[in-house]
Amino acid sequence: HAHGLHEGVLVVGPLDRLFNTRKWVSVGSGALALTAMVALALGPRSLETAVGFLFLLSGSSAYGGVLFAQIRSLFPANLAGRSATITNMAPLFGASVLPTLTGFIPPLFPHQGVGYSPLAYQCIFASLALCIAAGLAIYLTVEDAKPRQAAADDSSVRRAATNSDSP
Repeated sequence: HAHGLHEGVLVVGPLDRLFNTRKWVSVGSGALALTAMVALALGPRSLETAVGFLFLLSGSSAYGGVLFAQIRSLFPANLAGRSATITNMAPLFGASVLPTLTGFIPPLFPHQGVGYSPLAYQCIFASLALCIAAGLAIYLTVEDAKPRQAAADDSSVRRAATNSDSP
């Protein structure tokens, strides 16, 4: 998991500046994660295929930095701390609540020897895919933050602050 995530950060990180969009880099990465989760929910035919989709999920989930920059750009400077706090709490909330909720799924299926039924795992992946799809649907309503525009706005604010300090 960590290997794919680290490589994903190196690939996804610069894409917002390359394409001058934070929103669509996040949407594209989220769509790849959704694709991997749906494929896992459908039940891959081999262990190698499942591992491949897990690597795709891990690598495509590396868009947090781009997403955090997008969210930060939506708030004025005086709310930067609050927006950063909420932005950091959301993944923590999901990481703590979703495993608990999906833990109720396996006992609903008959056991097949040792471990849980493969169908139980498919339902877990399907429920997580629904969560990703819902998050993407909500995120699609957010306006885009163009990195080049944000950089220009920041430099004009710095110039104005420097000029106002001059006698």
